[in-house]
Amino acid sequence: MFFRAVFLLFLLVNIFLICRIIWSDSGIIAYLKVKDTYTKLYEENEKIKNENVKLSNDIRMLKSDTEYLADVIRKEMHYVKKKELIYIFPTSGR
Repeated sequence: MFFRAVFLLFLLVNIFLICRIIWSDSGIIAYLKVKDTYTKLYEENEKIKNENVKLSNDIRMLKSDTEYLADVIRKEMHYVKKKELIYIFPTSGR
């Protein structure tokens, strides 16, 4: 009888500990959520790093390469060179 009671007590303690391992604030489910959030933030950080490198290269090119600067101005500001013609085609209003 004593061994049954001790066995039952140990069984209940183990069930309690397993539930805490899985569903507590620092359990497996919470760990998986934090890991997913970390992965998403890491990927976003990598994208931002790549964008920063691209922007740094653009800044360097704008400061040093006059042809690149002229191309950017023409594209962004819609400027034209001397003796260039612009053709504007009407869009269909259907």
